[in-house]
Amino acid sequence: MAKQLLGKPVADRLKERLSAEIEKRRRMGKALGFAAVRVGDDPSSVVYQGRLVKAAATLGFEPLEIALPEESSETEVIEKLKALGEDEKIAGILLFMPLPKGLDKDRISRAIPIEKDVDALNPVQFGDVMAGRSLWAPCTARAVMEMADYYEYDLTGKHVVIIGRSDVVGRPLAQLMLARNATVTVCHSRTKDLALHTRSADLVVPAVGQAGILTGDMLKPGAWVIDVGINVRPDGQGIIGDADFASCEPICEAISPVPGGVGAISVTMVLEALLRDQD
Repeated sequence: MAKQLLGKPVADRLKERLSAEIEKRRRMGKALGFAAVRVGDDPSSVVYQGRLVKAAATLGFEPLEIALPEESSETEVIEKLKALGEDEKIAGILLFMPLPKGLDKDRISRAIPIEKDVDALNPVQFGDVMAGRSLWAPCTARAVMEMADYYEYDLTGKHVVIIGRSDVVGRPLAQLMLARNATVTVCHSRTKDLALHTRSADLVVPAVGQAGILTGDMLKPGAWVIDVGINVRPDGQGIIGDADFASCEPICEAISPVPGGVGAISVTMVLEALLRDQD
C-alpha cells in the first residue's frame, strides 16, 4: 500500500511557526485583516474560500469573505480590489481563480498592490517568480514544495510531470522544481498521449481540475503522486482530486489524498505569505 502524503502534519508544523508571529504582530498593532475575494461561484473556489476563511480566523487573522456576482464587470471588480488595497486594516488580498469568462485576469490582477498580493497574481510579482528572482510563488505551488520537503523527497535529478499550465500552479511550480534541479515536463488537458509522459515520471503532479485525468495505468511502479486537483463529486457530496486514487494507489510508492492532502497546506501557505507581505 502506498504511503499517504497527508497535509495535516505539514500544515500543523507551519501553523506553530505562524502562531508566534501572528501574536507578535497583534501586540505591535499591525494589520491582520485578510480579504478573500471570489467572483462567481466556481465550485472549487467556493470550497477553497470557505476553508481559507475558517483557517485564517482560527489562527487569529481577521478574514473578510467577499463574493462578487458572476455578472460583475471588470470595472466593478477592479474598484473593489483598489478599495481593499487602500484599506489600512487589510494586510493581504487573495483573488480566487478562475474568474468568470469575459474578465481579463491580468488587467484585474494589476489592481492588487504588490505588498498585499499574497498569491503572486499581480503580473509584476508573477514575473519575478517566473524569472527565478523570487521564491514567493503562488501558494498552492509552494504547498507542493512544502509537502515534498516534509516527506523528504529529493527532487534532484528526478523527472517531474506537471499536468496543468495555470499561472497559479503549473507554470510557477515548474520554476520552483527547476530551481531544485528536477527535470520538468509540463503537460495539460490537450496534451496528446498524456500517458507517454507520465509513465516515465518519478513524480506526477496533476493540477488541471479534471477528475480522473490520471489513472494507475499511466504511472510507472514506485512513482509519487502529489494531487493538486479539487473537483466536486458528481453527487455533490464532498470533493475528489484529479488522480483516480483507487487505481493509482496500488502502483505508487506515495500519493496525496483529496481531501486531506495539498489543500490543507495551501491554506496555511496563503497565511504565511500574508505575514511576509507585511514586512
